[in-house]
Amino acid sequence: MMIVSGLAEVVSLTAVVPFLTVLADPSRVWSQPGIHNWATRIGCSRPDDMAFPLTLAFVVATFISASLRLANLWLSGRVGAAVGSDIAHEAYRRTLYQPYSVHTARNSSTVITGVITHVNRLIHHIIYAGLQLVSCSIVVIGIAICLLVIDPTIALLSLAVFGSAYVAMSLRTKHRLLTLGATQAQCNQALLQTVQEGLGGIRDILLDHSQPFYIAKYRHSDNLLRQSEAESEFISGFPRFIIEGLGTAAIAVLAYLLVSRSDGIATALPILGACALGAQRLLPSIQQGYFSFSQLRSGMADLQAVVALLDQPASLIEPEPAKPLPFTNEIGLRSVSFRYAQPDSDCTPWILRRINLTISKGERVAIIGPTGSGKSTLVDLLMGLLEPTEGALLVDGKAPDRKSWQATIANVPQSIFLADTSIAENIALGIPFANIDQPRLRQAALRRIIHNPLKSLLRRFRSIRALTAALATACFANRIWVPVA
Repeated sequence: MMIVSGLAEVVSLTAVVPFLTVLADPSRVWSQPGIHNWATRIGCSRPDDMAFPLTLAFVVATFISASLRLANLWLSGRVGAAVGSDIAHEAYRRTLYQPYSVHTARNSSTVITGVITHVNRLIHHIIYAGLQLVSCSIVVIGIAICLLVIDPTIALLSLAVFGSAYVAMSLRTKHRLLTLGATQAQCNQALLQTVQEGLGGIRDILLDHSQPFYIAKYRHSDNLLRQSEAESEFISGFPRFIIEGLGTAAIAVLAYLLVSRSDGIATALPILGACALGAQRLLPSIQQGYFSFSQLRSGMADLQAVVALLDQPASLIEPEPAKPLPFTNEIGLRSVSFRYAQPDSDCTPWILRRINLTISKGERVAIIGPTGSGKSTLVDLLMGLLEPTEGALLVDGKAPDRKSWQATIANVPQSIFLADTSIAENIALGIPFANIDQPRLRQAALRRIIHNPLKSLLRRFRSIRALTAALATACFANRIWVPVA
């Protein structure tokens, strides 16, 4: 479609020469044998009769060219959206399938910014801009070839002037665009991190009255982001006004030169008109190409961030969900030691050291200790979220398949995660509403309210969110380590 659109531009531009020649000096065209024979076949008996059919042909060619460019624009948008959607889906999919140890080592704002903001900017600054750059390049090449055929000297001179101007501006601004793109990427992450910190710690913020600190932090990052975006837009758009001025001056000089070296305005008019129309088509395409190139440069930081997400190994992806593991006797840790691995260090401190633990089926165990003593790490090891650095997790005396073991247990954390959805979907988290086992759901929920009628629960919990938290907690409280029947 891009090539067809470029060819249509060439055809419409080529048609302007005979059209203007007929308008300026029809007898000159009438004297050509081929033109004369063609004109008589369509009913033209004198030179002036050719004006209407050529005008009609020129108008039709112009509309066809415009329609093809419009179709190319629509198709480019659809292709860019489809490619961008695939990239966003794959980046999010690979992120979710990373091991728990990877997630604990990451900053959540970095991941969220990458999956949402960087992918979105990649679609607009890389994919859309790249497609537009290719499309504009094809149109520019086609128009340039057409102008070379019409008048090589004028075409080469014009292309040299305008081309060198854009190349010079591109070289002058490319490093600045890279810097601005990196700044925008950093500011987007800082904004998201500030919002997460402010809303996540709203209880302490209200108690400490520390709102001004977070507001100032947000304002600083937001102002820096807006300023860098404004500068990027200026760099991408300012050549247009310079080139438009040069183009107008060039047309005036061209008109003078053509009239001076020809037999009059009638002879010069077709070439002048073709060059003027070519400039009218060429300069916007060159400017759009420069704008797209600028967008590509400013989007390099986003491209690197998205590539890093797509490069994540997908080792946890399995075609089918695991089946629960049979559990009859006990869970055990045998000489388990654990420390977090760091790429730049081989001597990270031990979180847990030589832990031996046995939990019999049906037994209730409380893990107690001061903050930072490794309680959460020990539970993560028991759930198979973390792999022991030394030692092993055993279920009924054997090393379990991790996914099957995780399908056997359930976890109720201290801070209940609630999705913005119904009570049923929160209780059966991760299961589509249509696939929820409704009888089992009602049975689990009734365990919570059998001694507390629903009306009393509604009076106690002032919001549906609070009620959801209570039900979700109660329905799974007995499944921390108990196998699902």
